[in-house]
Amino acid sequence: MNDQASFGHYVVEDESLRNAVSLVERFETFHAFPHESKDGVVIGFLRRLGRRGISLGEARTMLRADLTGHLSALRSLIFAQGADRLGSPRVAVLLHLAQVMGVERVVGWRDLWDDLRRGDFESAANHLLLSEWPSLIGETLSERMRAVALQQILRTGQMPERKA
Repeated sequence: MNDQASFGHYVVEDESLRNAVSLVERFETFHAFPHESKDGVVIGFLRRLGRRGISLGEARTMLRADLTGHLSALRSLIFAQGADRLGSPRVAVLLHLAQVMGVERVVGWRDLWDDLRRGDFESAANHLLLSEWPSLIGETLSERMRAVALQQILRTGQMPERKA
């Protein structure tokens, strides 16, 4: 028996996955919220919640979906400021804040939005540091460095350089 997969094997796997998704979506109930079943708590299409946890890939998929939802909720406020003037790094900070604090808090943060509308990024960064946000991020050095990095992005509009 050969341990190497042929191209045909990958085609069969891909088609099998598509067919399985189709079958599960057709015959199983979708649960948008955690739901108690005979097998324990499930969500989505019978995703069993328990001690198994999730993979980094699954977490990234869920994070991207969360951030996409936050962007939708913040879109009118962002475009009222001029998205091009804000730039993607500052918008990324707003999305990060929505993920940590909740989108409702960010939407209602009038001082921050007023600063952004005026282009007063120095005041926006100061409002960030003076808010309840730093207390939500923890007390370790890396958590405090996150606070420094995000306020710096608001000030400069530049993403920090990645360390090699």
